[in-house]
Amino acid sequence: MSVLLIFSLALPALAQESTGLTSAMNVGVSGLVSTPDGAWLGQYVYFGPGITIPLSQRFLFIPNLTFEAAPGVGNWGLVANAIIEYAPPGLPFAFDIMPSLYQDTAPDGRTAFLWGVGPGATLILKSGVTLSACAQFVGVVGDPVTGVALSPILNLGVPIPSNK
Repeated sequence: MSVLLIFSLALPALAQESTGLTSAMNVGVSGLVSTPDGAWLGQYVYFGPGITIPLSQRFLFIPNLTFEAAPGVGNWGLVANAIIEYAPPGLPFAFDIMPSLYQDTAPDGRTAFLWGVGPGATLILKSGVTLSACAQFVGVVGDPVTGVALSPILNLGVPIPSNK
């Protein structure tokens, strides 16, 4: 948790106009659906900082680190994403590919590690606020479940003002 706090406090200092970097605080919801039986494994809420790094005029790299919790089952953990985004010129939306690494800990201390990747899309408002949706295919390794799952994700990104 302290890594997340330090990362979020450092983002505004990194994201200055001269660097071309911007930062945002992300909040959202996600789910985990077992495949092929379709059982709902958990619903998560998350929050955490991210930073946008322009790779070219149309491609962006957006790493972020979030804290997640599933109140219904008592799980919690950290999620690291490395989003690659393509923003077509003149349009208020972008297309995403989102690989992720998850650490998910149950109330009894059992921990599962997950990796996921999936396509998504982002609506970009004039204020800089973003609304993203993604569907990841997730590999689960650990206790109590090992297998493949589907994770629908809905994210709201709110810009963190930069130091000018």
